[in-house]
Amino acid sequence: APTLSPPPRLIATPARLAEVQSYRDHDPYLRQMISRTYNQAEALLHVSPHVAKRSGSGFLHDSRTYFENITTLALAYRLGGDARCADRAIAEMEAAVALETWHPSHMLGVAETAAAVAFGYAWLYARVTGEQREHLAARLIELGCKPLSVRDNWWRTRTHNWNQVCHAGQMLAAIAVAESDP
Repeated sequence: APTLSPPPRLIATPARLAEVQSYRDHDPYLRQMISRTYNQAEALLHVSPHVAKRSGSGFLHDSRTYFENITTLALAYRLGGDARCADRAIAEMEAAVALETWHPSHMLGVAETAAAVAFGYAWLYARVTGEQREHLAARLIELGCKPLSVRDNWWRTRTHNWNQVCHAGQMLAAIAVAESDP
């Protein structure tokens, strides 16, 4: 079996973040993007975690809200170290995995929510407790990996964005929880 690098291994690795930080002082566009991330995260600190209100294809809106909120807060924490952002991102992940379903009748929503939770799980791996980690991983597998792994999913052989989005969500979730369910 291949050896896994330690978490976080999804994009925002410690080496990659150090590289981003080294460019920060010399790149005004990067500074602007980081500032925008901090501002968005700060605004999210003052609202409750998202509560999904839609089903079927409508869940895609909710999944994108989870994606935006989790990745913004987790990245703000990873770049700036504000524990409030990490805690709020964890609350957002807990809200997403508390749902009974991610509505597999519309797999884009499943895939995008799986990607959101996978990024949060990976980027905040050292911040969550062992109990939270177990719960998040189990729910990510149940709500994301299992529905996306059904052999006869029609999108698997398509040449449009469903193929890429669904496979990406499946892959990100599987990599994030590889220790829990190899």
